[in-house]
Amino acid sequence: RNLALCECGGRLFLNSISLHPECGSCHRIHLDWKCEWCEGTAMRTVAIGALRRGDEFGKSFPNTRVISSTSENPVVVLPAGICLVIATAGLEPEGSYKAVILLDGEAIFARTGLRSDEEGRYRWARALALIGAKGSAFISLPDSHFITQSFMKHSAIRSLTLQIPFRDQVQLPPNYRIAWIEGTQAEMVGAAKLLTENFGNESIQVFGPFPRKSGTAKLLLKSSVQAGNICVDKIRELNRVRSLQGKPLFRLCVDPFDIQE
Repeated sequence: RNLALCECGGRLFLNSISLHPECGSCHRIHLDWKCEWCEGTAMRTVAIGALRRGDEFGKSFPNTRVISSTSENPVVVLPAGICLVIATAGLEPEGSYKAVILLDGEAIFARTGLRSDEEGRYRWARALALIGAKGSAFISLPDSHFITQSFMKHSAIRSLTLQIPFRDQVQLPPNYRIAWIEGTQAEMVGAAKLLTENFGNESIQVFGPFPRKSGTAKLLLKSSVQAGNICVDKIRELNRVRSLQGKPLFRLCVDPFDIQE
């Protein structure tokens, strides 16, 4: 049950049209993927929808009122009486609960994106805040998981501190900076060559170009914090040259909130 990671440090996922895992950061398709820990090739997905889960719980508890709160049909306030609420994260009806069961822990904390763990922690904390006096909570993660430990000890500091070395290993913020530029496939090939020739060292790394669904291509750049300004200045210089040549400017994003933006 290890997280599948790309060479760029992004997490892999399976989309609905491909049998091969794709990186959520650089969008590289891994045709011959295998686990870095055991070299196995068996993949395991962990997502399930709220509506489907509501149907399953309804069959298991035939005499209990089951309420599903989703983005298509949100329930704002918890109704009176005894009921079982199945809610999409962030759409829990406001009220006081006797128990809160935090499901899909593996799926939530295995999602792609820089902010997936942060968002998952926030949504779970919000759900736990709905527990009434003498209420109970169940977390669908092992006791040893850093998220479980943070809630059991009522402190996120230790778990957040443990994540910093892992992010350093895969060169992700906060100790590394990220930027991406977008243009046509041919333009990104030329930009990648130019950036690699001038800054192809350990302080600045170039990934791509990677095609996007919009028909454009994208370059992902990683740099140390110290070399971040040099990387940004070089990208801006490319756009200044293109402006003087009367060409469309590259779409540029520096220090994005999330890589998938």
